[in-house]
Amino acid sequence: MIAQTVYIVDDDEAVRSSLVRMVSAAGMNAVAMSSAEEFIGVCSARPAGCLVLDVRMPGMSGLELQTYLIRERITLPVIMLSGHADIPMAVEATRRGAMDFIEKPPEPSVLLDRIREALRLDLERRTAEDDREVAAGIIATLTGSQRVLLSRLVRGQSVESVARDLSITDTQALRECDMLTRQIGPNGFAVITRVLGRGEAVGGLT
Repeated sequence: MIAQTVYIVDDDEAVRSSLVRMVSAAGMNAVAMSSAEEFIGVCSARPAGCLVLDVRMPGMSGLELQTYLIRERITLPVIMLSGHADIPMAVEATRRGAMDFIEKPPEPSVLLDRIREALRLDLERRTAEDDREVAAGIIATLTGSQRVLLSRLVRGQSVESVARDLSITDTQALRECDMLTRQIGPNGFAVITRVLGRGEAVGGLT
């Protein structure tokens, strides 16, 4: 299970402390930082979790941090917090891909619901990325004929149907399928099937 963190970035110490207590009480891991620059200093290339971000801060603003994340291809879900006067900025942040913006002070139940949704989306995204990486690694070990065979098997074709498509006997097709199954393993088939089931192409399979 991937360990996820709710990153809270706000220059107001009282807000940070309140949000950390709220998130922690809901059973989630929370880390608070006082500036966008501090977050950048500790952020890994592939952080797991979500970012609760104040739009307006001294130094780098929330919008500028969002721009940085986009440029660095850090796809952490972002929930923007804004004062009433900052709503146009929050709308712009949403246009750029922020999940949501919530006016301060946030209603605890609303913010927690959005955080849980952000964590769910982050987990789905990371799982999909890991699946693609595993699938590509498996397919890279296969010969061209094995890839053709795999493409048919993951789409549910029977051995007899594969034999007809490839102009080989049922016995040959069964032997090739058995060899491929042992080479890839059940988990490998499951991963590749999930990737293709999402409509993604990997390793020349579509």
